[in-house]
Amino acid sequence: MALALWASVAIGEPFAAGEIAFIMQLGAFLEGRTVAKARAGIARLADRWAVWIVAGAALIETLAYLLTG
Repeated sequence: MALALWASVAIGEPFAAGEIAFIMQLGAFLEGRTVAKARAGIARLADRWAVWIVAGAALIETLAYLLTG
């Protein structure tokens, strides 16, 4: 993309260069939002799994205690 930006300036098409720069910035913005949402989703998922893992470990510990008496 940067090559296209410089090439359009070199051939005397500043409007095309502006379009390319705008599209690059829009892409970076959208990528940032996507990454932030993905990280938040993964964090929520990890929190939910952590609760289940802790509950499962407590259940296993209780069952082991009951079975071994």
